[in-house]
Formats: sequence, C-alpha cells, structure tokens
Amino acid sequence: MLELSDHIHVLRDGALVSSLAASEATELLLHELMVGRERSADFYYEDRQLDVSGAGTVLQVSGLSLRGAFEPIDLHVRVGEIIGVGGLLDSGESRLGKVIAGVLPPSAGAVALLGGLAGSPEIGASVAAGLGYVPAERLAKGMIAPFSVAWNISLGSGGDRATTRLGFWRTRREIQVAKDYIESLRIRSAQPDTACARLSGGNQQKVVLSRAGCRAILACSCSTTQRAASTLAPRKKSTG
Repeated sequence: MLELSDHIHVLRDGALVSSLAASEATELLLHELMVGRERSADFYYEDRQLDVSGAGTVLQVSGLSLRGAFEPIDLHVRVGEIIGVGGLLDSGESRLGKVIAGVLPPSAGAVALLGGLAGSPEIGASVAAGLGYVPAERLAKGMIAPFSVAWNISLGSGGDRATTRLGFWRTRREIQVAKDYIESLRIRSAQPDTACARLSGGNQQKVVLSRAGCRAILACSCSTTQRAASTLAPRKKSTG
C-alpha cells in the first residue's frame, strides 16, 4: 500500500482518524492509527521473526484458478514463511486454500511441494506428500467433537502413522502424541481422553492444527473462522 498509494485515509470505528501522504506514512504509524495503540514487539513475537528471503521454496503454486471464484494465481512459500491471503466474505480467498490443498479441484493450474513434480492438487496425495489442511468449519469439517482429543489428533493418520503394518492401532503412541501437543500448543483443560466438545473454540482449533502438525508437514493450508485463507510453513515468519 505504501508503494502504490499517493494519499492514505485511515478509518477507525466509523470515523476518519487521519489523512496523510503516503510518503509521510510508515507501517508502524499506520498500525497505530488503525488499532489505536502503538504496536508491541512482544505481542507480535518480533524477536522470533527471521529473514527467510534466501530460504528454499517449500510450496509452489502456478496459474491456479477456480472458475467463478478467483483468477490464475502464482505464489511460492519459502521454508519458515507465512503467507496470508485476506478478502471480504465470498471473495474467493477461502476457496483458494481449499484448492491449494486439493479439497476442491482447480479449473487450471498446478501445485508442487518441495520441488517435486507440479500437478493438479488432490487432497489424499497432498497429505501424503506433506501438506496439511485446516478447515475453517472445525465442528462441521475439522473434527468429531464427541470423540477424544487423542482420537481427533490421530484421525488423519489411521492408514499409516497411527497403525502398525498389520493394521493394529498404536494406542500408546496416539496418547503420547496427544500429550505432546497438549503441552506444546497449550491446549487448555485437555487430557488425551477429554472429549473435544468440552473444549473452547480456540482449543478445538488447536486440536485440528495438531492433527496436521503431527504428520511432520512441509506446509499447511488454513482457512480461518474469518474466512481468510493462508498457506504456511509453521514456526517462523518472514520479515520481508
């Protein structure tokens, strides 16, 4: 916005709070004008953000489109980078996340993981290759709420990581994985055998994230409850 704009008007709570030339504005100033307070480095974990401009590409999207939703899109996600795509309701950003993951078939375009062959994404193959998908509608499409935290975390791994070669369920491993994610993601009021229906919405979403994370994913396509889709490689954020 600073590069493309000549003049910037900032609205907050239905009122014009500032009008200034783009040359006079900075990212920090605009943030303060928009939210009404100075940006806190601690709040945004700025000490954890690393420059990933030289990192390798983990996810490549080329010419991806969905008729009636969005035009061809190109993007690449580097190791340790988070890319967010936002828009108004039904502007296509949520469906972009679904198409990247292979939940919806694209009209055209291809997706490649970690330099592999580019092709039309398909959810089963994408998950096997290391792509995680976190739906926005966690209760309808992200979990089975009456079932336990441990069961929901292992839900996507019944055909490989959560079972033996003979098809026996690895119960001890399932419980240990659940304990690890309850601790690392700070899933409150949860034990491995706690029903997900008893958790708050935010903690339920952490369970869904755990299911993707426990598969040692390369990248993750997430749709938030605000209908904004993002594609991310967890733990680090780009400063570029």
